[in-house]
Amino acid sequence: MSKRTHVPSEEARLMTKRTCMSSKEQHFMGKRTQTPSEEECLTTGRICTHGEEEHFVNKQVHIPSKEAYFVSERICTPSKEIHSASKRQKCESDLMARLSGIVEESIVDGPGLRFVVFFQGCPHRCRGCHNPETHDFCKGYKKPVSKIMKDLFKNPLLSGLTLSGGEPFAQAESAYMLAKYAHDMSLDTITYTGFLFEELLEKFSQIPFCAKLLRETDTLIDGPFILEKRTLSLRFRGSKNQRIIDPKLSLERGVVVEKDF
Repeated sequence: MSKRTHVPSEEARLMTKRTCMSSKEQHFMGKRTQTPSEEECLTTGRICTHGEEEHFVNKQVHIPSKEAYFVSERICTPSKEIHSASKRQKCESDLMARLSGIVEESIVDGPGLRFVVFFQGCPHRCRGCHNPETHDFCKGYKKPVSKIMKDLFKNPLLSGLTLSGGEPFAQAESAYMLAKYAHDMSLDTITYTGFLFEELLEKFSQIPFCAKLLRETDTLIDGPFILEKRTLSLRFRGSKNQRIIDPKLSLERGVVVEKDF
């Protein structure tokens, strides 16, 4: 009986040995299981609990964060530009011009085929004026500058934009926005004014957008209409005292620079 009892003891030892080996295998398997988690840790660069490796991983993570910062800075600039553009667009759409009328195709208000905007209201009220109905600032009608721009954009055959009136410098902001838009479309701009060029220079501080409108004007026809100096021989002018001026060169040189069409 003792032998029978002993046999199971040996089997029990063998079982114990197997169990011990299994536990070693489990320990070894545990180590194998641990290795992929470390590799996964290093691969993902997210979690690492090993001193130097943690520092190295953090360093790796830190570099993209700097790049992300500079990327966000690069993204920030266009967003500011977009904000500024949308603000400017909103300003244009809200801006109203008081008009006497619009001639979408004219050949008598400058060279080529021209889009002519007649502003309502004129402080000069010249005797014998060709457009006396444009004098009263309370008459005419209002139209958004953005809608005038759309009308200007429709015709691909246009040579340029002519700002007349009335007095364009009495609504210098609206006139400036239209002139700027015309240049964006590669159209030239002619501006008629009853003021002398020298008077406009004096009014820079008094008339908002006066300087901007001058700089966006390619040709300025200045001076009031004087009935006694009326002539039909001059192109695009009503009286001999009126001048055809290059405003950009005049501003640059500090003296009136006349030109011809």
